Amino acid sequence: MQMKTARNSRIAVFVAAALLTLPLAACSAQSSGGFSTRDGVALDSATVDMSLGSAESQVSPIVAPDATRSVISTGDITVEVSDTRAAVDTATKLAESLGGFVESQSLGGPGSGSSDSASLTIRVPAQKFDQAFEALGELGTPFNENRSATDVTAQHVDLQARVESLQTSVTRLTELMEGAATTSELIEAESALSARQAELDSLTAQLEMLEGQVSESTIWVNFTTKSALPGGPANFWEGLLAGLNSLTVAGAGALVLLGVLLPWLVIVAIITVVVVMLVRSSSRRKARRRLALDQTEAHTLAAGQAQQSYTQPQPSQQPAPVGAPQQEATPQPPTTE
Repeated sequence: MQMKTARNSRIAVFVAAALLTLPLAACSAQSSGGFSTRDGVALDSATVDMSLGSAESQVSPIVAPDATRSVISTGDITVEVSDTRAAVDTATKLAESLGGFVESQSLGGPGSGSSDSASLTIRVPAQKFDQAFEALGELGTPFNENRSATDVTAQHVDLQARVESLQTSVTRLTELMEGAATTSELIEAESALSARQAELDSLTAQLEMLEGQVSESTIWVNFTTKSALPGGPANFWEGLLAGLNSLTVAGAGALVLLGVLLPWLVIVAIITVVVVMLVRSSSRRKARRRLALDQTEAHTLAAGQAQQSYTQPQPSQQPAPVGAPQQEATPQPPTTE
């Protein structure tokens, strides 16, 4: 009887402990940041992340053999025409008739220093790419023609799968946010939803750009006119303008060259002046020395001549013989100095 009473008391203790444990477990689940749905089922953040990532992990970017290929077609062509502006108008109408459009254009004419030229970027439907290419070549004499095709099927399929997975994740996060029971659960759900939505928007933009390149092909067209000189002006007026431009360019280049050489010219001028002054000073000293030597030689020569004339004997005067007639002295005219 006592053993039965002890066994009943143990069972009562275990039941009381279990009843106390259940509220504590519920409180810990709510304090750990779990999400509570409308049905009262508690889901923690790890469970949410696993449920959101399961969709991405289940999608595989493997391309089926019979899947439609995604190909980006591009090309460029240079056409020699007689009138570039008329060719531009014709190419614009051609693109519009094929369901495309001119994305950009650039025109160059007389005054630019070269022959008339024009550049166009045309977008046409991919299925009419070859037709547009051939029609553009018929506008004149085509040369430098290039075409290329890039298969982006795998990238296209991968982007589609990632976008679909993110859309599923955003939908699930929206549902969880609507069933959030506390403010912390709502804030955590909004944060996760913002990150997923930003990634979804980025991938959606990439997918749209890729699909646009696949659906519409790009053709770069260059129109040029025939020139008398290869790569030069097409007529006399353009040649004259090119000559004037060349003079302007040459003058500007000469000014730039003068600016570069001016410091060196100043230094060379200073050195030249110093050298000239030194040469002149040396020449003056040599001239003075030569003059002094000449004067010394002149004095020496004069002194020698004077000494020679002093030592030379004077002719003696002999008396006239007796009876010889006396010669009268002829008066000499006075000398004027």
